Amino acid sequence: MHNPRNCLSFASFFQPHQTMKRILVTILIILSFHPLLSAQGIAVESFELLPTDLTAIMRETQEIDQNGEVAALIKMVTTQTGFVLDGGMMGIVKTKQDVAELWIYVPHGIRRIVIKHQQLGQLEYYFPIPIEKGRTYKMVLTTDELITIRRPRQGVEGDSLAAAVARQQAEDNLAVGQTGKSTDGQAGKQADGQAETPSALSPSDNSSAPKRPYRHKHFSFGGGILDDRLTGENEANAASLGFYVKADYDLSLVGPLSIRPGARFCYNTEENEHAGAKLFFSDYSSDQISSIRWTNSYFDIPLPLALNFRLGRNFAVGLYGGPMLCFGQTRNTISYSSWSTSTTAEISSSGFYFMLTCGLTLDLFNTVRITAGYDPGTYYRQSVYSQKIRRSCLHAGISILF
Repeated sequence: MHNPRNCLSFASFFQPHQTMKRILVTILIILSFHPLLSAQGIAVESFELLPTDLTAIMRETQEIDQNGEVAALIKMVTTQTGFVLDGGMMGIVKTKQDVAELWIYVPHGIRRIVIKHQQLGQLEYYFPIPIEKGRTYKMVLTTDELITIRRPRQGVEGDSLAAAVARQQAEDNLAVGQTGKSTDGQAGKQADGQAETPSALSPSDNSSAPKRPYRHKHFSFGGGILDDRLTGENEANAASLGFYVKADYDLSLVGPLSIRPGARFCYNTEENEHAGAKLFFSDYSSDQISSIRWTNSYFDIPLPLALNFRLGRNFAVGLYGGPMLCFGQTRNTISYSSWSTSTTAEISSSGFYFMLTCGLTLDLFNTVRITAGYDPGTYYRQSVYSQKIRRSCLHAGISILF
């Protein structure tokens, strides 16, 4: 005979298993949507290459990756701080907080980046275009709004909510910017004397990054004016004004020391009437010569050593000095009188010789270089002149740095 009691007991035996099954299904659903939920506070609005932005290759702002190559730079535009970045196997070279931007240096070829935040969650982002070395990119990041307000300092009247938020943002930026310079892993003291605050960036992002070498590698091109002087053994002298065009390349050696090979073309011309210039020509009596036109062109190859010293972020001074190989071509037009007849004669000559070159430089905003220098020469013989001569040169000019 069927016993209802036994049936009730049998049904109650399976009821807990059904409850457990529903709990497991609920957990699986939550886990399946967890990546979406964790990233809902962070989104990438746009990502693009900045073809005219040279920040990634400028000597003041470039970084070198683990393979010794110039890293790519991603400027992440955001109003939030406290992000932790993960580049996967490729890694992150360095991060740096700028005004309203987080600069992320990454190796070329990186394909994705993970952006994490304690309150906003995380986002795994795959780059839509290839990341090339030495190029600058822009990532516009949108996030949910987070506002952290500190109590206004006592004794300051009219300290509004906006001022408090701006001060907090500035203090956070200072803490992030000091991460790469701190040797003990902590940020420096804040501007208002508050206690030290840990950096918002992940320590693993900077601890594994290589030390950046002191580099002054760049190309410059420019020109200026020069005053070329010829001095003879027997009190002969002449001067001519002109211009020069020059290109050189700084190749770093050790610390601030570099070698600066280059090429310079000089052209000058001037007419001299004084007696000192007439002493160069033994074939003509100084009484016969009325004037001499000097027209000189030179091709110089300087090979000096240079020392550059920074004066803040945007200025640098330098000293340079070393040998210079010169090829010169001279044409002299001599106006003279013979037997009461005025006439002219032209004499040309060319040859190789060595000089020294030295001077001072001033770099402005990593873009413009101002140069002033003096190039002393040694005595050498030219067949056109009656004595050994020495060429020296004063010059000043301006160059553009690339």
